[in-house]
Amino acid sequence: MRGALAEAYGTDIGAWQPLTVRTVPDALPAVPPPQPLSRTARVGPRRHVCGDHRATGSVQGGPGLGGPAPATMMALNRRLVGSRSRDMRNA
Repeated sequence: MRGALAEAYGTDIGAWQPLTVRTVPDALPAVPPPQPLSRTARVGPRRHVCGDHRATGSVQGGPGLGGPAPATMMALNRRLVGSRSRDMRNA
């Protein structure tokens, strides 16, 4: 954290002192080990899920999760459409 602050402000922060520390009990859900950091969008044949419950239980878990399920479904659809096109050409 201190290194990031020094870089962001372009200065030596060696003399900086923390102003306060706040502890927020139960701010994040308990994630007892072992837990995967993320899970795939595909949960079964033709079954895909998305949502922040698929990643870490934190504010970082949710923002990037709108993409994996639709991306997986689009890739699957491209494969299905491509195989149908090949089947039709071979018929």
